[in-house]
Amino acid sequence: MVLAAVGQFCATSNVLANLEACKTIVTRAAAQGAKVVCLPEASDYIASNTEEGPRLVEWRKTNTLLQGLQGSAKEHGVHVSVGIHEKTDDPKRVSNAHVWLYPDADHTQIYRKLHLYDVDIPNGPIIKESNSTVPGTKG
Repeated sequence: MVLAAVGQFCATSNVLANLEACKTIVTRAAAQGAKVVCLPEASDYIASNTEEGPRLVEWRKTNTLLQGLQGSAKEHGVHVSVGIHEKTDDPKRVSNAHVWLYPDADHTQIYRKLHLYDVDIPNGPIIKESNSTVPGTKG
């Protein structure tokens, strides 16, 4: 049987602090025998406002959080599943991606969120994730 761990923390707009929080979760989970560690959506950052997000987002291949977690995955021999924002060709919108990191390779698997959270409740809130996020594609 393989032990999986699910970690939760409150991401901020400080990517390096979020990386340290994620690495701590991975280290603790591995110490308890986990072989898979699942981290939340948007583990790299939660922007303080809509203008901050595009300034914080990075390309996946050079992403600070992913590079740090790849090192932790290798160090502890665990698979890591983590949600990040990913830069797109649209300077005002990002991709909401989930990445699987392997402990023994730089190879990753990636899923980009297809169905965005858009809601318009009559006489209530209007929330449009599609204003800031590019939907993924199938295949």
